[in-house]
Amino acid sequence: MNKQPQTGFSLIELMVSMTIGIVLIGGAIYVYDEARSTLNLNDTLARMQENARWALDIMEPDIRLSGYWGRHTSGTTIGGSATDTAPIAAGVSGDCGNNWAIDIATSLRASNNADPGLACIASADHRANTDTLELRHASGRIVDTADLEVGRVYIRTHEAGLGSLFTGTNEPPIFDGQNNELTAHVYYVRPYSIAADEGILRPSLRRQGLTLAGTTATVVDQEVISGIEDLQIQFGVDANGDGSVNRYVNPDNVVLNTNPRILAARIWIRVRADTPELGFTDNRTYTYADQNFTPAGDDASFRRLLVSRTIFLRNEAIIEGGI
Repeated sequence: MNKQPQTGFSLIELMVSMTIGIVLIGGAIYVYDEARSTLNLNDTLARMQENARWALDIMEPDIRLSGYWGRHTSGTTIGGSATDTAPIAAGVSGDCGNNWAIDIATSLRASNNADPGLACIASADHRANTDTLELRHASGRIVDTADLEVGRVYIRTHEAGLGSLFTGTNEPPIFDGQNNELTAHVYYVRPYSIAADEGILRPSLRRQGLTLAGTTATVVDQEVISGIEDLQIQFGVDANGDGSVNRYVNPDNVVLNTNPRILAARIWIRVRADTPELGFTDNRTYTYADQNFTPAGDDASFRRLLVSRTIFLRNEAIIEGGI
């Protein structure tokens, strides 16, 4: 009985097969790694865009309403405010300064790359070289007499130009008046969000705002969104009275000393990724407002996004007394 000769791979064939297999596996790993890197990059970019959109969507209606006081737009004719001889006894807890929340003669104000000097924002909590934005207005919601809450600050106005601040249910006797809650906010950038995570300080956009805690009017700190490392503001002013914006100026520009009409606000937000990216270096120079920023050192390992929006005010603002 004849035996069939045994056949198989030769050593050379085996080595060629193994080499081809290694190349194919290496290619698959490379494709997977590239796809994962692209996914992570897209997720980082999408998150930064989402953070920027959220910040702008929170700030825009607030800015647009600045100088709105209910049935008229003259904050200087509303009694009981900070500039009145007898401001209301609002008893605002944690206020940013003496009668800061009820200083409705100033509907819009900003600091330029400087600590605003407000009692509600510690110097260490203001990120250096960032702007702050203060604004005040009546809320867009009309409050019926039966819905007034004890401790909350309201404005009652009439289209004839009458108006008065009041607290709780102490509604002033303005016939056929309209009640709106008072809104007072200051936006700023803090160097950190909550605390250092893995040694990384994540900056955040925050705001101090007038609200109600129990039955007491209170200014509280709220985080708008983390990842915002710069906020810059310029005001669009009508310096010659032609009804249009003639120029955009920084908040400390001397033109604001002449009390021009402010018709618009232009804001820039620089967003930073939450974590550094291995092998990435951001060597761009970001030029906007009065800033020229080039990341350096470890800071260059973070991806960034710069966004801007111009917001036209529904009611023109005047910075009383200038800057």
